[in-house]
Amino acid sequence: MMNKKSVVSTIVICLGVFILAFLGFYAVDGIMNKKDKEAQQIEQIETDPEETKPAVSDPEGALKTAENLIRYSAYSYDGLIDALIANGYTEKDAANAVKKLEDTDWSDQAYKAADKLLEKMPYSKEGLKKKLIEDKFTKQQAEYAAGTVETSWQVQAYKRAKIYIGSEALEAEELAGKLINDGFEKQDVEYAVNAIFEHEYVDVDALIAEAKNKAEAERTEGLESEEAESENGEGISGESETGNSNG
Repeated sequence: MMNKKSVVSTIVICLGVFILAFLGFYAVDGIMNKKDKEAQQIEQIETDPEETKPAVSDPEGALKTAENLIRYSAYSYDGLIDALIANGYTEKDAANAVKKLEDTDWSDQAYKAADKLLEKMPYSKEGLKKKLIEDKFTKQQAEYAAGTVETSWQVQAYKRAKIYIGSEALEAEELAGKLINDGFEKQDVEYAVNAIFEHEYVDVDALIAEAKNKAEAERTEGLESEEAESENGEGISGESETGNSNG
């Protein structure tokens, strides 16, 4: 049978354990809340890039924000500068902050960006490269990322096909045409179309040739339009000079 002293000691120990657990919980909770707030700040910068704050000079703040952005997301060199400017830093501070991130592997950033893009939306290999270049990664970085990211392009084509089929009624040939325009390779298109339209033959080679011819025709038309505009501009300029001379 426990004596009074032992009972008191047991109660004190239990209280001590409870207090330590209580303090530990709030310490961990405080750390998690801090991380959540930082992540929310990063997300706000990513989702509201047009809400640019008035520019302020704060070199140290720019560097700290740059480090946080890189920690929670993936940016190209120029894309990170744009993000800092959007967050209210001067162009000079933003450029200097990114320049100081000497240990950053921008090809690795491109890889991470590619992985994040594929989590949100299916892309072809060519489509992914174009998107990364739009996000201001270099051509070399985009090619590295698209060439090393772990994915199946056939699966990506199938996922893209499912999106198209879910939004509109398409024949097998129409679906194949859309996937070709998205930059998917022949084998990827065939896999996706066959997975959705069983036992239905589609001449993918013919569709690819048609898409190439269409793209070439559009390119030629664009060049002809530019030449015509240039000639018209020269004509107007010549008439203006003649008029001035007569005057």
